[in-house]
Amino acid sequence: MVKVESGITFRSTHGTFSSLRLIRLGWLLVVATSLSHARLPGATLAASSEAILAAGAGISNASIKALETKLAEARANLAAAVSLGDTGLTNAPAGVAPQDVWVRRALLQRLVRLYEQQLSNAAELATTRTRKEHLVREAQNWTRFSEPRPYSILLTDRLREDIQAERLKITDGDSAVATLEQLNEENRGLLTQAEEKIRQLNEQLESSKDPAVAARLSWQRELERLRSQVSVAAVAVFDAERLARLEGLAESRIRLALLQRQLVIADAGAAFTQADLDQVMVRIEREREQLESEMAETQARRDAASGRWSPPARNSV
Repeated sequence: MVKVESGITFRSTHGTFSSLRLIRLGWLLVVATSLSHARLPGATLAASSEAILAAGAGISNASIKALETKLAEARANLAAAVSLGDTGLTNAPAGVAPQDVWVRRALLQRLVRLYEQQLSNAAELATTRTRKEHLVREAQNWTRFSEPRPYSILLTDRLREDIQAERLKITDGDSAVATLEQLNEENRGLLTQAEEKIRQLNEQLESSKDPAVAARLSWQRELERLRSQVSVAAVAVFDAERLARLEGLAESRIRLALLQRQLVIADAGAAFTQADLDQVMVRIEREREQLESEMAETQARRDAASGRWSPPARNSV
């Protein structure tokens, strides 16, 4: 086993040069010949694909058209509310609080944004599913590397980095799905509250004989219906985002299984060749030149700053 000392130093016109970045690159010289830690992934490609959603091919064209119709209607209602300006306060039935008028306008704005987000999520979900399908075919068709054995030790190093990145992505995705589920539950609770208020307002309208009171209750009922629409749209948005996240997780798990399979094969036929050594040395030299340039620029700025500053003159006695 080749041991690389951690105190790598270089002599240059600037003197002794040392850097953790060079040390990191130097560790690429380590040759790991033991494969005792390597093992085939426990789950097959089919098992990894079990997490893929059975939600169908995506949102239908009819659903997209219906959503676009709702968006156009919401935009029209918002434009009408904005065009009224402050007169909307005076046009509201007697007994309606001014803040309720502003709440209605804010809800209309949010409803428009939610419908827009639903359309955007539909496109993102379709893109994610298409990308995942391509990856499934790639994983099923992959049998070996294009280059012959022995494989570069740098290949196994890259595969391990990719595996670590996919595992982090899966962890982050699981956390995001949990957050979206919590947000969905909160919006379902708001929807339940709005529906209960609508029921209560309907009962009050049935028993009301005063036209002024009936007008106020009708206005408040429409406000609660708008709240209900917003809650329904929010639930749909979070559901779509959750579906997209789950599709992304399924994609990451398929890619992780493929990378693990590739690492086992690469480890079995890996060797540290002269070409690997040459490549590492080129990278180290490139890093050295870059860091020396940064040091020279920093020193030049310091010298320039020192030249602009002069000590205060002493008063002669």
